[in-house]
Amino acid sequence: MTFEHVEEVCLSNIKLCLCRAGKLHRHIVQLQFSEATAVRHLEAAQKKLTRLEAQLLRREQNMDEKDRTIYHNRLEARNKVHHLKHTIQVSFRYY
Repeated sequence: MTFEHVEEVCLSNIKLCLCRAGKLHRHIVQLQFSEATAVRHLEAAQKKLTRLEAQLLRREQNMDEKDRTIYHNRLEARNKVHHLKHTIQVSFRYY
């Protein structure tokens, strides 16, 4: 092998390495971009999940409050019915 031939092979190898390094760099940049996009999507999904969980909690609390109101209204109605029945029975006995 002559010096020129060795020099030519070295230059060829350097060009090949630079080409591969360029391809690797582009691939790394693409992966970083994809990762950044995935992170943004994940953050958006986490925000939406947090918002939906808060909304669900508010609705559950609202439903619990309505259930308590219904329970108290039924209890009050039952007591009124009992009182009215008693009043009617007393009235029939009196008259």
